[in-house]
Amino acid sequence: MGARKEFVVYLSSTLADLEAERELALKVIAEVGVVRTSYRADEQGAVAACTGDVAASALYVGILGQRYGYVPPAAEGNPADKSITELEYEACEAPGRPKIPRLMFVKPVAAGIREEHVDALSRPETALRMKAFLARANSEQIAYPFRNLDDLRAELRIRVREQADRFHRAESGERTMFGGGEVWKRQLAPVLLACVPGTDETRRSALAQHGGARIGAFELSPDDTKYLATLDAALGRCQLAALLVTPASLTRLHNGVRPEMVGAALAMLRDRCGQAVIVAEGVGAAELPPQWAQATLVELPAGALAGAEAAGTIAALYDRLRALEDRLTLEPRLALPYVVIAPTLHQALTLSDPAGDAFAAFKSAAARTLRRGEFDRIAAASRRLDQGWPGDVYGAQRHEWKCFGAASPSADEIVRRAISRINDAPSGARERRFLKTARLIPRRYRLDEYLRDRWGSRAAIEAVRDGGCLFVVDELALLHPELREAADALLTGARSAVVAVSPCDPAHTRIDELLEELSFLRVGTLVSRFKTDLDPRCEIALNSIDRVDRWLRTTLPELVASAEDQESDPGLLQRMLKELA
Repeated sequence: MGARKEFVVYLSSTLADLEAERELALKVIAEVGVVRTSYRADEQGAVAACTGDVAASALYVGILGQRYGYVPPAAEGNPADKSITELEYEACEAPGRPKIPRLMFVKPVAAGIREEHVDALSRPETALRMKAFLARANSEQIAYPFRNLDDLRAELRIRVREQADRFHRAESGERTMFGGGEVWKRQLAPVLLACVPGTDETRRSALAQHGGARIGAFELSPDDTKYLATLDAALGRCQLAALLVTPASLTRLHNGVRPEMVGAALAMLRDRCGQAVIVAEGVGAAELPPQWAQATLVELPAGALAGAEAAGTIAALYDRLRALEDRLTLEPRLALPYVVIAPTLHQALTLSDPAGDAFAAFKSAAARTLRRGEFDRIAAASRRLDQGWPGDVYGAQRHEWKCFGAASPSADEIVRRAISRINDAPSGARERRFLKTARLIPRRYRLDEYLRDRWGSRAAIEAVRDGGCLFVVDELALLHPELREAADALLTGARSAVVAVSPCDPAHTRIDELLEELSFLRVGTLVSRFKTDLDPRCEIALNSIDRVDRWLRTTLPELVASAEDQESDPGLLQRMLKELA
């Protein structure tokens, strides 16, 4: 096998005004390739040396501020009186050889550039040429604006690594095992604002024009009967969503049941994103309905997103939202939706009441007797594990279920801990083979959104089920008539990952009994996936935190990576484990 060809990147920028940015870019590019830079002095002269180096590179990275930079004399091969930076830019295209791809990064005046480094303010002789060069950089390819070093680092890592991957795949003539690219179709944008159509069109247009890759917009109509499903679909595209409220849209949102509907949307935002945010332009907190008090309010002056200063307002708004959620980033982030199927404490107590009618919904007397017997066996085993069961184990919310007794973490904490460990996995680990530089963001879906369909909430759960979701199942839930019916609908297909957790020693119910025809586990495709398909995304009777954690850390990266192509391939995990063995 021949030696791996070097990925050579040419870094071009002016010097005095972009020293910190240039140093940062050198470090980031050096992670994946060899860097060559401008202003190398040798016997050929600056123009010939620099443009020659560009021609010998696989990628050109240009960082532009607001300064045109050094203009070599005509005698050194510069009859058009262009800056060395623009000459390097043009060297990417020359007759008789392939075009060298360019990545352009632009630092705007709003980022805080000193006056002496802005030609429009301090160098009238080059101001027009700089304006024209910036126009070229923005029109001849995508140019990525950045306001600070963190923005530049994140954008550089994404774009340069993508180009490096393409270069090495082209050289080898092969694709990497798991797709190789680091720009994901389901990669989450940092922020999206929900705008009411018909009243907030100007704001939505301004966000589309000035928001760049950081902050965008989508339509969310109060007349949409699938209001929550539409919101959830947008949440599948962003790290943080917020509701935009203006005086005009507030009038529409005040009518009828709409305040309650928006309150449900805010609850969904809090579940999915960890917090609910309202961006209020020209609207004060006292004007909002009480159902919305749960939200964090970000206030803007009236007309701030619609006037001449919209670009600056949008940039400042992103900074304010990032202060609320400091994990917002342009680096690859992928959503991991999950649902906990467990009873609430009230439902567990109802099942436990021997005089109650919790099992009455089962249609036949034989079914009621069978399920009651199964429940009694699980309850007895659970009480041996925890004398305070069920009060010590279940709570008002399903995700509060403490899978392994009062001293154990909740189901929600176990899932989030596993995701944190996946995200912290070092380079070369199994998780990184699937996810590369991407990180997972946990997205909690509540079973009650399915049980009580409000404004399309059930459709939102069905969408993530069909697209690839994690279900964490308490076996006790499968003995509750309502929860069993819901589980039977949700635990279908092979795109989702399902783990049924048993806190008890497996001897209380043997595996062969769990798989037989009358087993309470026979819901959806749970048993067939486990027994017949040997699907590694489906596991039952896991009886320790360590086993659950190990299964999650093995399965979740594959689940998310596979969902990227909307394909279910249970054998993919087995093939990866074989290769890495």
